[in-house]
Amino acid sequence: MNTKKHHLILFLLLIFLVKTQAQVFIPFSYWKGLAPLTLSPASPLYMVVNDTRVITATGGMGVYTWSNAAGDGSSITSTSDPIDFLANTADYVARATANATDTITVTSGTATATLSVITYNSLAVSPTVITKAINSTQAFTATGGCLNGVNCAGGAYVFSVVSGGGSITSPGGVFTAPAIAGTTVIQVADSIGNTATATITVVNTLTINPASLKISVFSTNAFSAILGTPAYTYSVIAGTGGTGTVVAGTGVYTAPSTTGTNTVRVTDSLAATADSAETIIKPVDIQVGQYFACALHNEGSVKCWGTGLYGQVGNASTAVIGDDAAEIGGANVFINLGTGRTATSIAVGLDHACALLDNATVKCWGRNDRGQLGKGNTTTLGDTANEMGDNLTAINLGTGRTATAVYAFGYVSCAKLDNATVKCWGDNTYGQMGIGNTNHRGDAVNEMGDNLLPLSLGTGRTATKLVGGFSYICALLDNATVKCWGRNDRGQLGKDNSTTLGDTANEMGDNLTAVNINGNSGGARTATDLVGGYEYNCVSRDNASMICWGRNSNGQLGKGSTAGNDANIGDQAGEMAAIAAINMNAGFATLTNIYATGRTTCAKDNANMFKCWGRNTEGQLLLGNTTNATAPPAAALNIGAGLVVAKLFANYYTLCALFSTNDRIKCWGQGTNAAGAAHGVFISTSATHLGDAAGETGAGLPYINH
Repeated sequence: MNTKKHHLILFLLLIFLVKTQAQVFIPFSYWKGLAPLTLSPASPLYMVVNDTRVITATGGMGVYTWSNAAGDGSSITSTSDPIDFLANTADYVARATANATDTITVTSGTATATLSVITYNSLAVSPTVITKAINSTQAFTATGGCLNGVNCAGGAYVFSVVSGGGSITSPGGVFTAPAIAGTTVIQVADSIGNTATATITVVNTLTINPASLKISVFSTNAFSAILGTPAYTYSVIAGTGGTGTVVAGTGVYTAPSTTGTNTVRVTDSLAATADSAETIIKPVDIQVGQYFACALHNEGSVKCWGTGLYGQVGNASTAVIGDDAAEIGGANVFINLGTGRTATSIAVGLDHACALLDNATVKCWGRNDRGQLGKGNTTTLGDTANEMGDNLTAINLGTGRTATAVYAFGYVSCAKLDNATVKCWGDNTYGQMGIGNTNHRGDAVNEMGDNLLPLSLGTGRTATKLVGGFSYICALLDNATVKCWGRNDRGQLGKDNSTTLGDTANEMGDNLTAVNINGNSGGARTATDLVGGYEYNCVSRDNASMICWGRNSNGQLGKGSTAGNDANIGDQAGEMAAIAAINMNAGFATLTNIYATGRTTCAKDNANMFKCWGRNTEGQLLLGNTTNATAPPAAALNIGAGLVVAKLFANYYTLCALFSTNDRIKCWGQGTNAAGAAHGVFISTSATHLGDAAGETGAGLPYINH
């Protein structure tokens, strides 16, 4: 009806009510019928699939009829107006299909209004929460949302960083973490203002410590993860050598039995990885001082451990290395020999060490109170920072001279030179420098280099090997004879007297006669090897026999007795000529190797039987007791079934053996230093001897983890 008729009807009704006082309900919609029919919200309406929305109609003639065009799960249901009970609102359920349209239609009388609905999936970003390392990248993916006004499909998302550091490409969504740890929030937006966010926790990069490692076969090292995100898992990746093993949860790595390379990897909970490159090496020599030891490895590296009171361990401290669990295996550092330098041989005295380097020079470190380091002073080296490596200069051996061998014993060092001469420096208290006086050499300026004269061993004679004890030196010469000089209070020079030699003029050179090594053999014997203990010496002879002379306090000369004249051999007239070859006792075949270690003597035959005798006060004979042996025993040294000794060494009362069987090392004997504490050679916290009690011999004697 038109507006005039509408107003007339209302006017007549009002008169009727006044006259009759009747109560008549007049729909409120009549009062708003003059407005045009419209729908709210306005068209187009963007809705998430299956979402619900209330649609409101206004205007029109008062009675509303609702409908929608699409099926697909969509529907519209009218609701009553609480005032006039006419259905001017409706609940609409959107379609189940994204990027699709629907049309809502409402009619009121002759009026019609429509609303276009475009559906889309909810806007989302993936991942929503993630942890990343600094400077790393992460690709984010957006889904859903509405990307254009037609059907919500075919447009591009807009990515941005809303808080924190880093950057993100748009529309690519590739996030680059900042260089500083923290929290970053990124956002993705669609074309109609919807947003979704993701949170990135930025952590420092996962690393593994150490990042590379040189480690001996069978030795262990504890790897640790730094930063990244716990929990960590460790694994080993095979390389050119054996794989070895690592405990997945702790990072404790055990090197394989063969040399080569492999990789230890740590993986964190985010699957980030860090790798450590391992080089597996093996020892080829072992040298033992008074309370420390050094090992030379196949590629020329040197590692020392034990008591470092004088810097002899070479690690810029005076601490004991090897008496703490944190100092074992890969944790113990190698000696810094200088840029690009490696060692070809090593030698140790009581408290100092020397290395012959690959460029034919010699470097020494440790105790230097008598000039044994050859530096023209008495300054200890290796006990403080900046004394090793390139700061440790090579010894001046003379103009144009290079070294072919290096030796150390007691407080003395010697080098055999490229011209076959020998030069020594250090302690000269008893004439062991062989220069006709008792002045130390190497402890003051102008005593080294060309000022240091070579040993005079006799006309045309050269040394093939040098050995020494506490205060004397012996040389095996090129003609298979032996000469000794220095201290002689125990007959260690083999001269049938106790006269010191080399401390006064005219005692060296041709005046120094060879030691009588014939003994009571009835013939002229020659020496095939020479070894020196603390105050005694032994030779193997051309008839595969062995004799020893000097001090015999612990039975080290193998005489079967230490009483009377047997207390020392070589200090009285006629004793050298009367020496009998040592009886090796049952089971011993042909003698091949001899060893003198402190006051314990050993020998090996061609079937690899190994026997030792002499001092056993600290378990040196591996008998499980402390009883000395004055002669070779019937049984072989109980060092472990099937093990073949390649090297055996001791300067004092601690012995170490390197085995050719497995390239491993065992040490035994004295376990304490002068202070009564663990000396560290055993790489153990225990300040006890080894070999002097049951369970400490054979398989019960542990390998050292150096």
